[in-house]
Amino acid sequence: MSKKAVLGFLVALALLGRSSMLKPEANAGFPTRPKLVLVLVIDQFRYDYLMRFRPLFGKGGFNRLLEGGAVFTDCRYDYATTSTGPGHATLLTGAYPNVHGIIENDWYDRNQHREVYCVEDLSTHTVANREKASASPGFSPRNLTASTLGDELRLATDFRAKAISISLKDRAAVLMGGHTPSAAYWYDAGSGQFVTSTYYMPTLPAWVDEFNQRTPTKSYCGQKWEALAETPGAGGKIL
Repeated sequence: MSKKAVLGFLVALALLGRSSMLKPEANAGFPTRPKLVLVLVIDQFRYDYLMRFRPLFGKGGFNRLLEGGAVFTDCRYDYATTSTGPGHATLLTGAYPNVHGIIENDWYDRNQHREVYCVEDLSTHTVANREKASASPGFSPRNLTASTLGDELRLATDFRAKAISISLKDRAAVLMGGHTPSAAYWYDAGSGQFVTSTYYMPTLPAWVDEFNQRTPTKSYCGQKWEALAETPGAGGKIL
């Protein structure tokens, strides 16, 4: 993904299913607390695509979110370059790069006299299995100088709430997960597996390790993309 990739799609506080919509309580007069908050981010998916291409969406997928959650399609960044790292941090902290500290995907550190990666942390190690951490450096939110939605939710509930961040990119999982997530996982392109860092846990949970061992993505390698039969206008098109 290019450094200039536009981070453009956000379904913020989307509650799965109509039953999850905020409804006033008869007694307290306050809205009920949702059981699930979902933040879904897709690189290079402009906000207007949701409305522009909605006639082509099937009954599930995006339409499930659009019909069952609180959706805001007129959202913008008020800063110049929408690189993925700064964008992820802005979405979940509500702050801009000059406040949350993630000014780019990479930047030059004058104290270290070198270029640094936004989520690098040489004091951590990559965790790729349930036995022990590897020797390779891991990642953490040490450069993030603001709290995220998940951080505030965890603090407000005395850490009873769970906040989990999963992404194909390490920086997306780390920066959107914040400082105190229950877990953060990302896809490691070198091994084709999901990994984490010792910042979050010393070893992978058994269920993650078992998922990795099954390598479910292999069955899709070399296959052609086929549109779902219910996709409007696609007719099972194969690319």
